[in-house]
Amino acid sequence: MSNDSVSPISLNALLKHRTRLLRIGVGVGIGLVLTLGLTTQTAFASITKIGNGDDGGDLEGGKLVKSGILIETRNKALDRVRRLGTENVDNLGTLIPELEKSDIYLVTRDVAPKMGEDKGMEGTKDGVYARTFAEPHAATRFFPAALTLNEEQLIALHIHEALHRSLPAQVRENEDIVTKITLAIAAPDASLDRVRRVVAAELKGQTPVAQTEGEVSAPGSVSAKAEIRASETVRASRPSSVTYTYKSFFLPAKEKSSYPIDSVHSVTSVLYPFGIWKSAFGLGMELSYLKTPDQQLMGPLNLSARVRLGWVKDYDISGYVSHSLNSYSADEIKNSPLGRDVTTVGVNLRRDESDFYIENNFSVALSGEADRTISNVKYTYEYGNVYAATVRAGGKHKGFELGGFAEVVLADSFKVRGTDDYTKDSGRFRIIGIGPEFSYTKDALKFSTSARWVIDSTPNIGLDEVGDLMGRGIGQGFVSGSATLRF
Repeated sequence: MSNDSVSPISLNALLKHRTRLLRIGVGVGIGLVLTLGLTTQTAFASITKIGNGDDGGDLEGGKLVKSGILIETRNKALDRVRRLGTENVDNLGTLIPELEKSDIYLVTRDVAPKMGEDKGMEGTKDGVYARTFAEPHAATRFFPAALTLNEEQLIALHIHEALHRSLPAQVRENEDIVTKITLAIAAPDASLDRVRRVVAAELKGQTPVAQTEGEVSAPGSVSAKAEIRASETVRASRPSSVTYTYKSFFLPAKEKSSYPIDSVHSVTSVLYPFGIWKSAFGLGMELSYLKTPDQQLMGPLNLSARVRLGWVKDYDISGYVSHSLNSYSADEIKNSPLGRDVTTVGVNLRRDESDFYIENNFSVALSGEADRTISNVKYTYEYGNVYAATVRAGGKHKGFELGGFAEVVLADSFKVRGTDDYTKDSGRFRIIGIGPEFSYTKDALKFSTSARWVIDSTPNIGLDEVGDLMGRGIGQGFVSGSATLRF
């Protein structure tokens, strides 16, 4: 038998071996197909869902929007939530920054909602209006279908998408909750009290948290550094202000008044260009114009700096320092007991609720002196430190505030020395004042009126002996009115 010949036994064995290899190959092929199928299915199943139940595929791309109806309605939505004061509602602390800072993109094509998708306010059975990832600082994608909505619907849509990013992670993907809160905020007759009730009812049991600026937590997780009370956001979304104030003083008899001033007109500007909402820092300037029984003249120039110090158990705490410069006043004021510069430092604590407010203020005006010359006799007026504690409280209803304040002033000795050997030393003295306050706020405007009366003091002591015209005033008190524009 030659080497090329194959026995029947060997051929049968080879055929059996080839058949076995074929079976193994088919098995491996089927296994690969099944493995790829399961892997693909698992990959699709692992995509994180966003707040409105989408798989995120349509959030790819889009053109950044910088003007037009979407920006205009976003600004109107922002103005609406600012007017409501949603920053004072637990769990809505970051709604304003999420509305204000989210990038807006317009996607080029509409998409159809998926079967069984709970879209809430974000679309209809015919298409989707907008979508966002349910996490802080995410962008908002609008679809062409959104451009068919009217202005009010777009405003509500902006608020709805911002709520998906600002509510606590445990509920921000719940369309039913987000929609109910949206309707409470966007309703034409919306009120802060109603928003509070709806949020409290829908988020019952949730820990009030807000995302700190610059930090992002994934949905379903909570960063310890990111947890702060929702009400710890900026108390006023418009902290800067311009105020006009008029004061008319209650003067004692002319012979008992060291330097009679009938009234003061002043304009105060306070701007907050520095810091973030947690620690806003602002600078202020006040110009004044005085009216005496005989003439009218410029008053002191007051400069100030203010900083928000923090938040403790629902109380907003801020500090300030001011310096009143009488050296910029007319000669008549410099040649008077009121002609001294006054430096004041203080701290303010305030709590605002839907139906009441309460505020404590403590300040110290530092000592100083002023010179006055009468008939060639020079008098030097020396003022000690002045300590003042003020309490304000009142009720609130639909923009109206009605309340009052009480103030206790304790001051170190007030001394007068003259070149004619005249001397006077009051010793430490007290002044107690009270008065009513009333104000009305409409959008960015606030109108206020108040009065102050000295109801008790050390004998022969009045506000003149404090020597702080722009701070405490003079005489036995005053009535005032003011108008403030916030921005």
